[in-house]
Amino acid sequence: MDEIELRAKVADLTRRLAESEAALMNAAAGLRKYESLALRNERLESLGARADAIAHDLNNIFAPILMAAALLKERVADEKGQRMLTVLEENAQRGAALVRLVRDFGPGDDDSPLRKPPPPPIAGDTIPPSGHAAARPALRKTPRDPGGE
Repeated sequence: MDEIELRAKVADLTRRLAESEAALMNAAAGLRKYESLALRNERLESLGARADAIAHDLNNIFAPILMAAALLKERVADEKGQRMLTVLEENAQRGAALVRLVRDFGPGDDDSPLRKPPPPPIAGDTIPPSGHAAARPALRKTPRDPGGE
């Protein structure tokens, strides 16, 4: 190899190295974004689980109120008592309806878009091919969290 060919080869390798470094930086930025989304997803999932637990407890509070109001309506004869029981029953029903709305945000369908962030970019998709297998980074398989899916 003469000097001109050697300089051309070095220039080509330097250019490919710069391209690979830029692609690697882009992949790292994408990974950081994915990690941020995953952390946000965990916080939302935790919040949803807490909301579901609170909604369950509130449902356990409203159910006997609604049953008692219905039973007392049969026994209370005066008009003022009936109006009070009607107000009590209507407000308990409104509370129960709100509980149902909150429970819709709790844990449930695993295919919900709120529960799974998009997959991170694959390194092989972002690093330009160099023609040499050794120049590409090896992708490691990481174990998946069995509780997260």
